[in-house]
Amino acid sequence: MNIPKEIIITEVCPRDGFQSLPEIISTEDKIEIINQLMNCGYSQIEVTSFVHPKAIPQLKDASEVLNGINRRKDVKLRALVPNLKGLERAIEAGVDKVKLMLSATDSHSLSNANRKTFDAMKEFEPLVTRAQNSSIIVSGSISVIFGCPYEGDVPIERISEICKRYIDLGIYDISLADTTGMANPVKVKRIVGQIRDLYPELKFSMHLHNTRGMAFANAVAGFEEGITDFDSSVAGLGGCLMPQMQVETLHLKTLFMDLRKWESKLELI
Repeated sequence: MNIPKEIIITEVCPRDGFQSLPEIISTEDKIEIINQLMNCGYSQIEVTSFVHPKAIPQLKDASEVLNGINRRKDVKLRALVPNLKGLERAIEAGVDKVKLMLSATDSHSLSNANRKTFDAMKEFEPLVTRAQNSSIIVSGSISVIFGCPYEGDVPIERISEICKRYIDLGIYDISLADTTGMANPVKVKRIVGQIRDLYPELKFSMHLHNTRGMAFANAVAGFEEGITDFDSSVAGLGGCLMPQMQVETLHLKTLFMDLRKWESKLELI
């Protein structure tokens, strides 16, 4: 295997981690934490999500947080946007990049977004146009790609069709999300290997959850199939918001310490 020269780590604690906590974190504390993370060497930080405040009260101060951050030219600030209204708020707040959320299965999509997968994708069209007209980078994602809690394994044909539709939208940066932690290394190698062969023009990253203690093993499996871009979270904070499941996001320290043999721009402080 050819060892890549660099591994990219995107810090997602300010969004994925904070939204999983029951206590509301003050806006000032969020800004201070993000400002410290900005000095760690990340090239990208996922700082918040522009969802409706009733959906995730923890992130209702998304605009205030972005306005209070000490910006750095070498760090892109990414935010999740669920719809056009969320995108407009993100544009006004000055994000560099937005990420669209999409479920691989209709059952999970109906549970999460109240619409089927491809119906949700149709609503992406005006978002992509608006973002591009505002010089904002757009990335996509595929949730529950390694296993759906309602439908089980996701057929590769289904994943392929989603990738094709992302390309039709002009989106070439796609996150593969193990939303409920159902992945294992064998499954990761099979799915990642197949879709990278089918769509070599796409840039894939991975967002892994540690429900069954497999997150790092799955990261290694993805790495062996050519993935060099991973999300991680300080202290492992984060995970899906399904109340019946205990989920945490891939721990930054675990990922960094075991990948330190390869070049990374990240510094631990």
